Amino acid sequence: LFGFNLHTKMHICDWQDFDQSVSALKRAINAQQKVVTPFPVLALLDDPEVQQKASAPDPQEALDAGRQRLELVDELRSLRTEVAELKALLTSGRVRSSISNFSEMPLEKIRLEIDYVKLREAMKEN
Repeated sequence: LFGFNLHTKMHICDWQDFDQSVSALKRAINAQQKVVTPFPVLALLDDPEVQQKASAPDPQEALDAGRQRLELVDELRSLRTEVAELKALLTSGRVRSSISNFSEMPLEKIRLEIDYVKLREAMKEN
C-alpha cells in the first residue's frame, strides 16, 4: 500500500518527495481509496478529518473479513474433531501406526488413517 511505503520512508528518514507524497496520500484518502490502514495515517497527517476517513471501515471488506474468520473457525472445529477421533483410535489400540511422531505426518495421511480404520470397523460389523 502506498501509505505503508510512505510511512516506512519516514522511519528511515527518506524525505525525498515527502511533501508531495503526503499530499497524494491525503488526496487518495479523501477520494475514499484504500491506500493505507488507520495507524500510519496518525503519524503522517495531522488532519483529524482525513484521519477519520482513513479509519472508516469499508462495510464489504468488514463483511468479507467476518466470513473468512467464520470459515477458519469452522475449519478449526473440523480439525479438532479429526484429532479427537484419531486420539480415540490410537488410545483404543485399534490403530497401529509405524509413525511415532504424528506432527510429522501430513494431515491428509491422518485423515486417510481415520477413514481406513472406520471402514475396517464397518466391515467387521457386517
